[in-house]
Amino acid sequence: MDILKRLECTPLRFLVLIFLTLLFRDTEMLSQTMNKVLSEKSSFEVIDQNGMKGYKSVEYTYKVYGNTVGDKWVDYLAKYKTTTIKDLSYEGQNRTIEVAICRLDRMDSIIYYIKQDCDQLDLSRDNYKTIKYGCCADLTKVALYDYNNRVIISGSEKIYEGFIPNNKIRFYFSYQSHPDTLTLGQINYSYNASDQYHVVLKSKRSTTRSAVENCPMLYPEIDLSFSGAGRFDKDEEACPFWSLEKIKTINEINFILKLKFDCDSTIRPITIPIINGKPFGKDIETQIYNIEYD
Repeated sequence: MDILKRLECTPLRFLVLIFLTLLFRDTEMLSQTMNKVLSEKSSFEVIDQNGMKGYKSVEYTYKVYGNTVGDKWVDYLAKYKTTTIKDLSYEGQNRTIEVAICRLDRMDSIIYYIKQDCDQLDLSRDNYKTIKYGCCADLTKVALYDYNNRVIISGSEKIYEGFIPNNKIRFYFSYQSHPDTLTLGQINYSYNASDQYHVVLKSKRSTTRSAVENCPMLYPEIDLSFSGAGRFDKDEEACPFWSLEKIKTINEINFILKLKFDCDSTIRPITIPIINGKPFGKDIETQIYNIEYD
Protein backbone atom coordinates (compact mmCIF):
# COMPACT_ATOMS: atom_id res chain seq x y z
CA MET A 1 0.00 0.00 0.00
CA ASP A 2 2.81 2.43 0.82
CA ILE A 3 4.38 1.81 -2.57
CA LEU A 4 1.08 2.47 -4.35
CA LYS A 5 0.59 5.70 -2.43
CA ARG A 6 4.09 6.90 -3.44
CA LEU A 7 3.38 6.06 -7.09
CA GLU A 8 0.14 7.95 -6.94
CA CYS A 9 2.05 11.04 -5.82
CA THR A 10 4.54 10.79 -8.69
CA PRO A 11 3.43 12.69 -11.80
CA LEU A 12 2.78 10.24 -14.63
CA ARG A 13 4.31 12.54 -17.23
CA PHE A 14 7.58 12.58 -15.31
CA LEU A 15 7.77 8.78 -15.28
CA VAL A 16 7.03 8.61 -19.01
CA LEU A 17 9.72 11.22 -19.72
CA ILE A 18 12.33 9.24 -17.80
CA PHE A 19 11.35 6.05 -19.64
CA LEU A 20 11.55 7.64 -23.09
CA THR A 21 14.88 9.33 -22.33
CA LEU A 22 16.46 6.04 -21.28
CA LEU A 23 14.91 4.23 -24.22
CA PHE A 24 16.17 6.66 -26.89
CA ARG A 25 19.59 7.01 -25.28
CA ASP A 26 20.11 3.27 -25.21
CA THR A 27 18.69 2.89 -28.72
CA GLU A 28 21.08 5.54 -30.07
CA MET A 29 24.07 4.02 -28.30
CA LEU A 30 23.15 0.56 -29.61
CA SER A 31 22.67 1.90 -33.14
CA GLN A 32 26.03 3.66 -33.13
CA THR A 33 27.75 0.54 -31.81
CA MET A 34 26.11 -1.77 -34.35
CA ASN A 35 26.59 0.53 -37.35
CA LYS A 36 29.92 1.97 -36.10
CA VAL A 37 28.79 5.57 -36.38
CA LEU A 38 31.01 8.38 -35.14
CA SER A 39 29.64 11.87 -34.74
CA GLU A 40 31.43 14.89 -33.27
CA LYS A 41 30.21 18.45 -33.33
CA SER A 42 32.39 21.14 -34.92
CA SER A 43 32.16 24.71 -33.64
CA PHE A 44 33.04 28.29 -34.57
CA GLU A 45 33.38 31.16 -32.10
CA VAL A 46 33.96 34.84 -32.84
CA ILE A 47 36.39 36.43 -30.36
CA ASP A 48 36.27 40.16 -29.58
CA GLN A 49 37.78 40.70 -26.15
CA ASN A 50 40.99 41.84 -24.44
CA GLY A 51 42.04 43.70 -27.58
CA MET A 52 41.79 40.62 -29.79
CA LYS A 53 39.49 40.40 -32.78
CA GLY A 54 39.42 36.99 -34.37
CA TYR A 55 37.93 33.55 -34.04
CA LYS A 56 38.31 30.04 -32.67
CA SER A 57 37.22 27.02 -34.67
CA VAL A 58 37.12 23.33 -33.79
CA GLU A 59 36.73 20.95 -36.71
CA TYR A 60 36.42 17.17 -36.91
CA THR A 61 37.36 15.24 -40.03
CA TYR A 62 37.98 11.58 -40.84
CA LYS A 63 40.39 9.79 -43.12
CA VAL A 64 40.65 6.09 -43.99
CA TYR A 65 43.95 4.65 -45.16
CA GLY A 66 45.39 1.18 -45.60
CA ASN A 67 48.62 -0.43 -44.50
CA THR A 68 50.17 -3.88 -44.42
CA VAL A 69 50.74 -5.65 -41.12
CA GLY A 70 52.97 -8.62 -41.86
CA ASP A 71 51.37 -10.12 -44.96
CA LYS A 72 47.87 -8.82 -44.18
CA TRP A 73 46.21 -5.63 -45.44
CA VAL A 74 44.59 -3.56 -42.68
CA ASP A 75 42.33 -0.51 -43.03
CA TYR A 76 42.69 2.27 -40.46
CA LEU A 77 40.54 5.22 -39.45
CA ALA A 78 42.17 8.51 -38.45
CA LYS A 79 39.93 10.97 -36.62
CA TYR A 80 41.26 14.53 -36.81
CA LYS A 81 40.40 17.29 -34.35
CA THR A 82 41.76 20.65 -35.54
CA THR A 83 41.61 23.63 -33.19
CA THR A 84 42.49 27.01 -34.73
CA ILE A 85 42.78 30.36 -32.97
CA LYS A 86 43.22 33.29 -35.33
CA ASP A 87 43.90 36.92 -34.44
CA LEU A 88 42.88 38.90 -37.53
CA SER A 89 45.34 41.67 -36.64
CA TYR A 90 48.37 39.44 -37.28
CA GLU A 91 49.72 37.02 -39.85
CA GLY A 92 49.73 33.35 -39.05
CA GLN A 93 47.59 31.42 -36.61
CA ASN A 94 47.77 29.11 -33.61
CA ARG A 95 46.63 25.64 -34.56
CA THR A 96 46.66 22.31 -32.73
CA ILE A 97 45.92 19.05 -34.52
CA GLU A 98 44.96 15.90 -32.64
CA VAL A 99 44.66 12.55 -34.38
CA ALA A 100 43.22 9.36 -32.90
CA ILE A 101 43.95 6.25 -35.00
CA CYS A 102 42.17 2.92 -34.77
CA ARG A 103 41.53 -0.08 -36.95
CA LEU A 104 38.43 0.33 -39.07
CA ASP A 105 37.04 -2.93 -37.71
CA ARG A 106 37.87 -2.01 -34.10
CA MET A 107 36.79 1.60 -33.74
CA ASP A 108 36.49 1.38 -29.97
CA SER A 109 40.23 0.82 -29.49
CA ILE A 110 42.69 3.69 -30.20
CA ILE A 111 46.15 2.40 -31.13
CA TYR A 112 47.89 5.73 -31.78
CA TYR A 113 47.27 9.23 -30.48
CA ILE A 114 48.98 12.32 -31.92
CA LYS A 115 48.87 15.92 -30.74
CA GLN A 116 50.99 18.57 -32.46
CA ASP A 117 51.00 22.36 -32.79
CA CYS A 118 51.13 22.71 -36.58
CA ASP A 119 49.13 23.86 -39.60
CA GLN A 120 49.07 20.52 -41.42
CA LEU A 121 49.60 16.89 -40.39
CA ASP A 122 50.00 14.13 -42.99
CA LEU A 123 50.00 10.42 -42.20
CA SER A 124 52.02 7.83 -44.11
CA ARG A 125 52.83 4.17 -43.61
CA ASP A 126 55.75 4.36 -41.20
CA ASN A 127 55.69 7.99 -40.04
CA TYR A 128 53.80 11.26 -40.12
CA LYS A 129 54.81 14.78 -41.13
CA THR A 130 53.92 18.11 -39.54
CA ILE A 131 54.07 21.46 -41.33
CA LYS A 132 54.08 24.90 -39.69
CA TYR A 133 53.79 27.51 -42.40
CA GLY A 134 56.25 30.39 -42.26
CA CYS A 135 55.00 33.92 -41.95
CA CYS A 136 56.60 37.34 -41.64
CA ALA A 137 59.52 36.22 -43.88
CA ASP A 138 60.19 33.14 -41.73
CA LEU A 139 60.79 29.76 -43.34
CA THR A 140 58.23 26.98 -43.12
CA LYS A 141 59.04 24.40 -40.41
CA VAL A 142 58.71 20.73 -41.28
CA ALA A 143 59.21 17.67 -39.06
CA LEU A 144 58.93 13.92 -39.48
CA TYR A 145 57.84 11.71 -36.55
CA ASP A 146 57.45 8.00 -35.92
CA TYR A 147 54.22 6.72 -34.41
CA ASN A 148 55.75 6.85 -30.95
CA ASN A 149 55.78 10.65 -31.47
CA ARG A 150 59.59 10.76 -31.63
CA VAL A 151 61.26 13.18 -34.06
CA ILE A 152 63.01 11.43 -36.95
CA ILE A 153 64.19 14.65 -38.61
CA SER A 154 63.20 18.31 -38.81
CA GLY A 155 64.00 21.02 -41.30
CA SER A 156 63.06 24.23 -43.11
CA GLU A 157 60.83 24.15 -46.18
CA LYS A 158 61.43 20.49 -47.12
CA ILE A 159 62.59 17.13 -45.85
CA TYR A 160 64.12 14.94 -48.53
CA GLU A 161 63.89 11.15 -48.45
CA GLY A 162 66.58 9.02 -50.01
CA PHE A 163 64.87 5.76 -50.90
CA ILE A 164 66.50 2.69 -52.35
CA PRO A 165 64.32 0.73 -54.80
CA ASN A 166 63.62 -2.87 -53.70
CA ASN A 167 65.32 -2.20 -50.38
CA LYS A 168 63.93 -1.39 -46.92
CA ILE A 169 66.70 1.07 -46.03
CA ARG A 170 65.56 4.71 -45.94
CA PHE A 171 67.38 7.89 -44.99
CA TYR A 172 66.43 11.56 -44.75
CA PHE A 173 68.23 14.89 -45.06
CA SER A 174 67.26 18.54 -44.71
CA TYR A 175 68.53 22.06 -44.31
CA GLN A 176 67.34 23.86 -41.17
CA SER A 177 67.61 27.55 -40.37
CA HIS A 178 69.10 28.45 -37.01
CA PRO A 179 68.24 31.12 -34.41
CA ASP A 180 71.91 31.74 -33.55
CA THR A 181 73.02 34.84 -35.49
CA LEU A 182 76.51 33.38 -36.00
CA THR A 183 75.14 30.13 -37.42
CA LEU A 184 74.01 30.03 -41.02
CA GLY A 185 71.97 26.88 -40.46
CA GLN A 186 72.51 23.17 -40.16
CA ILE A 187 72.32 20.00 -42.20
CA ASN A 188 70.28 17.19 -40.68
CA TYR A 189 70.82 13.60 -41.77
CA SER A 190 68.83 10.77 -40.24
CA TYR A 191 67.71 7.15 -40.47
CA ASN A 192 65.25 7.07 -37.59
CA ALA A 193 64.53 8.70 -34.21
CA SER A 194 67.64 7.25 -32.60
CA ASP A 195 70.16 7.40 -35.47
CA GLN A 196 70.65 11.06 -36.41
CA TYR A 197 73.49 13.38 -37.44
CA HIS A 198 73.80 17.17 -37.61
CA VAL A 199 76.33 19.45 -39.30
CA VAL A 200 76.16 22.98 -37.88
CA LEU A 201 77.20 25.65 -40.40
CA LYS A 202 79.08 28.26 -38.37
CA SER A 203 79.49 31.77 -39.77
CA LYS A 204 82.07 34.43 -38.97
CA ARG A 205 79.61 37.22 -39.69
CA SER A 206 76.08 38.01 -38.54
CA THR A 207 73.23 36.23 -40.28
CA THR A 208 70.49 38.62 -39.10
CA ARG A 209 68.17 39.99 -41.77
CA SER A 210 69.63 43.50 -41.46
CA ALA A 211 73.09 42.07 -42.12
CA VAL A 212 72.04 40.07 -45.18
CA GLU A 213 69.56 42.34 -46.95
CA ASN A 214 70.05 40.50 -50.24
CA CYS A 215 69.12 37.20 -48.57
CA PRO A 216 66.23 37.87 -46.21
CA MET A 217 65.49 34.14 -46.20
CA LEU A 218 68.75 32.21 -46.14
CA TYR A 219 67.88 28.94 -47.86
CA PRO A 220 70.34 27.20 -50.19
CA GLU A 221 70.06 25.47 -53.52
CA ILE A 222 70.50 21.78 -52.71
CA ASP A 223 72.04 19.23 -55.05
CA LEU A 224 73.36 15.68 -54.83
CA SER A 225 76.21 13.86 -56.49
CA PHE A 226 76.04 10.07 -56.50
CA SER A 227 77.03 7.18 -58.72
CA GLY A 228 74.66 5.07 -60.78
CA ALA A 229 71.36 5.79 -62.48
CA GLY A 230 69.00 8.47 -61.25
CA ARG A 231 69.11 12.19 -60.66
CA PHE A 232 68.19 14.57 -57.88
CA ASP A 233 65.19 16.83 -58.43
CA LYS A 234 65.08 19.53 -55.77
CA ASP A 235 61.36 20.02 -56.42
CA GLU A 236 60.64 16.42 -55.41
CA GLU A 237 60.87 15.25 -51.81
CA ALA A 238 61.95 11.71 -52.68
CA CYS A 239 65.17 10.78 -54.45
CA PRO A 240 65.79 7.23 -55.76
CA PHE A 241 69.25 5.71 -55.29
CA TRP A 242 69.26 2.87 -57.81
CA SER A 243 72.97 2.19 -57.42
CA LEU A 244 72.38 1.21 -53.78
CA GLU A 245 69.71 -1.38 -54.57
CA LYS A 246 71.83 -4.35 -53.47
CA ILE A 247 73.28 -2.94 -50.24
CA LYS A 248 72.72 -4.75 -46.97
CA THR A 249 73.62 -2.07 -44.39
CA ILE A 250 73.69 1.71 -44.10
CA ASN A 251 77.50 1.55 -44.00
CA GLU A 252 77.41 1.08 -47.78
CA ILE A 253 75.75 4.46 -48.43
CA ASN A 254 78.01 7.01 -50.12
CA PHE A 255 77.11 10.25 -51.88
CA ILE A 256 77.84 14.00 -51.73
CA LEU A 257 75.43 16.65 -50.51
CA LYS A 258 76.01 20.11 -52.02
CA LEU A 259 74.64 23.47 -50.90
CA LYS A 260 74.91 26.82 -52.64
CA PHE A 261 73.50 30.18 -51.48
CA ASP A 262 72.83 31.84 -54.83
CA CYS A 263 71.54 35.06 -53.31
CA ASP A 264 74.91 35.68 -51.61
CA SER A 265 77.79 34.98 -53.98
CA THR A 266 80.34 35.58 -51.21
CA ILE A 267 79.36 32.33 -49.47
CA ARG A 268 81.42 29.54 -51.00
CA PRO A 269 79.60 26.32 -51.96
CA ILE A 270 79.30 23.82 -49.13
CA THR A 271 80.10 20.14 -49.66
CA ILE A 272 79.03 17.50 -47.14
CA PRO A 273 80.19 13.99 -48.11
CA ILE A 274 78.19 11.07 -46.74
CA ILE A 275 80.80 8.35 -46.28
CA ASN A 276 79.84 4.88 -45.07
CA GLY A 277 76.42 6.22 -44.13
CA LYS A 278 77.60 9.17 -42.01
CA PRO A 279 78.52 12.84 -42.64
CA PHE A 280 82.28 12.92 -43.32
CA GLY A 281 82.30 9.24 -42.30
CA LYS A 282 82.32 10.17 -38.60
CA ASP A 283 80.25 8.69 -35.77
CA ILE A 284 79.95 12.13 -34.15
CA GLU A 285 76.30 13.12 -33.76
CA THR A 286 76.90 16.89 -34.12
CA GLN A 287 79.79 18.35 -36.12
CA ILE A 288 80.86 21.95 -36.83
CA TYR A 289 81.47 23.18 -40.38
CA ASN A 290 83.05 26.65 -40.66
CA ILE A 291 81.62 28.63 -43.59
CA GLU A 292 84.14 30.05 -46.05
CA TYR A 293 83.63 33.41 -47.78
CA ASP A 294 85.17 35.08 -50.83
